[in-house]
Amino acid sequence: MYNSCIYFVPVKSKYLNKWEYYDVDYKILSKLFDNVYLCNNIFKFIFLIFKYGKCNLVYCWWWNRSFFILIICNFLRIKTLVTGAIHFEIGNQFADYNKKNFLYKIFTKASLSLSKINCFMSNHQYQEITTNFSVNNPYLFISSLSTNITISFESLLNFIEKKNQNSYLSITTIIWHKEDQYERKGIYETISALGLFKKLGYKFKFIIIGENGGDVSLLKDRCLQAGIENSVDLRFNLTKKEKDLLLLESNIYVQPSNFEGFGNAVLEAMSYGVPAIVSSYTAQAELVLDRDLQVSLITPQNILEKLLIINKELGQKDYINRCIKNYNYAIKNYSIDIRSKNLFDILKGNGI
Repeated sequence: MYNSCIYFVPVKSKYLNKWEYYDVDYKILSKLFDNVYLCNNIFKFIFLIFKYGKCNLVYCWWWNRSFFILIICNFLRIKTLVTGAIHFEIGNQFADYNKKNFLYKIFTKASLSLSKINCFMSNHQYQEITTNFSVNNPYLFISSLSTNITISFESLLNFIEKKNQNSYLSITTIIWHKEDQYERKGIYETISALGLFKKLGYKFKFIIIGENGGDVSLLKDRCLQAGIENSVDLRFNLTKKEKDLLLLESNIYVQPSNFEGFGNAVLEAMSYGVPAIVSSYTAQAELVLDRDLQVSLITPQNILEKLLIINKELGQKDYINRCIKNYNYAIKNYSIDIRSKNLFDILKGNGI
């Protein structure tokens, strides 16, 4: 157990618990350090340094936003670790690194050199960033579930067997309701695929979980155009318990993203025995167990083909086996305990 750590997360306080990848690291740091001081801006960071003095580690999210923190830490000789995601090259319509402004590029490149430890959440991120940048002391530090699964296997199996008898396909996704997120996560293509699915005569319920970012009307318009508005169920501001129950009751999770640093929502669904349709782009391919549910191109027709695979399996033993495999794979390979042990080893190897 170490003495103290400053956890720098430069986002609004309300997102610290809602976005699980921040919360999981806070839980891990709280196990490894006697005191963890949370801050989200440089002024509070300076205040904490003055109040508590030199700490063992400053753990930061996002390289470009941590630049000035790293400058101070290097001056004071405080060890630092930075994590996050940098999307170097992801296609014409998205704001990847190459399309960012000059300051973003300078701060990012400098921070990758200034940080004493740089941690990457997926193999794709590790390879892409270490290939295209000069990175000081890089580590692969795979993302994980935010908690250890508390539901018993017997209870999970009851949910799986029950939803295997559905007379319709229960489909779920989690998204922040902003237009750029709709485009990024392939939600428009998914809606079009469901329109085709409906025309084939199949029944479904599409549950969209997420915080209202202001662009819900765009989503509703697309659903109306596809003729599926009566089969869509929008759920806002759910508690974790409510969200978990919806995932447990879902037949399939759909998130064919154009890019992901990892894919935490996909992993969360898998941990509840829910197979996931994803794209083969960026980090998602290394996460998902079901290769037959990956789309190589994000098109309505390709997503439809994957929906038909699950729809055909429904009511059969094959579907139950698929769900169980996803559950076992997620909890065995991506538990919070594994991430905690990885961080402990990284810190120990760097004399912290």
